[in-house]
Amino acid sequence: MSHLQTLGPTPLVMRICDEDLGLQPDNFSIKPVHVANGLARALTGHTHDTTALAQTLRRWVRDQKAGVDRESNPTADILERYARAFRDGPDTEPERVNTLRALARDVLGADDAVFQHSEKSSYTLANARFVSPDPSDNRSGLFVAELLGAGGDGDAATFLLACLADDTDPYSTLAAPLLDLGTRRELATRTGPEAEALAHLVAVGGTGQLGSPILRSLRVSFDRLARFEQREGSKLNSMRRLVLFGCFVIHVHVISRWSEVETGAPRPPILLDMYDGAKLPLRDASRATLRAGGEALERLLTYRLVEKLGHLNAGAVTRVLGDTEALGKERDALQAAYETQTSDPQMSPGTHWPRRT
Repeated sequence: MSHLQTLGPTPLVMRICDEDLGLQPDNFSIKPVHVANGLARALTGHTHDTTALAQTLRRWVRDQKAGVDRESNPTADILERYARAFRDGPDTEPERVNTLRALARDVLGADDAVFQHSEKSSYTLANARFVSPDPSDNRSGLFVAELLGAGGDGDAATFLLACLADDTDPYSTLAAPLLDLGTRRELATRTGPEAEALAHLVAVGGTGQLGSPILRSLRVSFDRLARFEQREGSKLNSMRRLVLFGCFVIHVHVISRWSEVETGAPRPPILLDMYDGAKLPLRDASRATLRAGGEALERLLTYRLVEKLGHLNAGAVTRVLGDTEALGKERDALQAAYETQTSDPQMSPGTHWPRRT
């Protein structure tokens, strides 16, 4: 996003993302496990205190300056803090606990997203008690949950809630003694501009359908997949596929939004490389479609910035931004981005912010 990198995640750009996307796509470290955690949190309306689980799984912490791993939660401390979770209590053999900790982290630490602090950790999602307050999904899980609940819970939301209520799978059994040490926490009701913008995106009109044809199609596909999984899949595999489809839904939504707000704007293609880069033409073509998606997001943001500020000349932008206290620190960044956008010789006249004297 060459022309918008000057801006970064400024309040104005973040506000545009809230209004048009319902989430913040500016975090390059969002992983499927984060989306799963955010989705489950929004569907169930609560989180769980997973401190015991996080500290048991996270034995070593990387010292970035020294370049070494340091033991942050020694097994002796784990046995002292959480003796009730082990069969022999504080007398449990430490070596057996060490083995358990290593194996449990491989199983429950999906995407390596478990950290020292439980409120910033996300786990392999097996039931609702794994859900943490980790905000790393940047509200992408909330967006998917709102989509699945638009006009009333559909098949996907109902199926996922049933899966989250079931704790009879092996992953849940493995973690249960540690999860039992935590308590459930209810979520506060979301209010404010962010919630209103998201509600507007997934609003159902008088026809009983979502206003966006793209979101409408994605919702139908999500529910269809859930019906299939309800008949054919195991719980854990079904949840995994539904979460991965949720990640795909987010991608399609983000790259397609420009085509919904600007008449004639293209929708970039999507080509998945299923050969892990082994077939070079396919790999390059897949990467090209990903770049095209990024450009579509850039054009959406540019379109909205033009809409908000494009009727002003450079001097007026400086004056307005300088007089607008709400924009605060982003004034200089916006001014620089404006000048870059209007002076770029590669941009066509139709994509410049119009100047008026």
